[in-house]
Amino acid sequence: MCDPNNVIWMSNMVTHQSVITKIKNTTSDGEKNVRHQVDIIKYVAKQKWKWAGQAARLKDNRWTQRVTEWQPRNGKRSRGRQMQRLRDDIVQWKGTTWGRDARQRERWQDSAEGYILQWMN
Repeated sequence: MCDPNNVIWMSNMVTHQSVITKIKNTTSDGEKNVRHQVDIIKYVAKQKWKWAGQAARLKDNRWTQRVTEWQPRNGKRSRGRQMQRLRDDIVQWKGTTWGRDARQRERWQDSAEGYILQWMN
């Protein structure tokens, strides 16, 4: 017959081992998450740049292009809200001819890193 003390000791050992394994796995999962985190500000700036380039390259008067180039009639927004649109930031950095540059895909992509760095600061 088994000694009851040995059975309890063995079950505790198994439980202890599974707890240690769980801690190790949790730690390594956490390290993976830290390594794969994306800088959210850089990501948003990059997506904004890509969107502006795609919108400028549209040719058939789609809603995307209309909304990007739209000017409000009275130039006012609700109280307490910024008077900025997506393109205002790009116009400030690239100038009013940004649409011409965006139509040349290679030139637009070369400018992306500078815009992202400027946007992050």
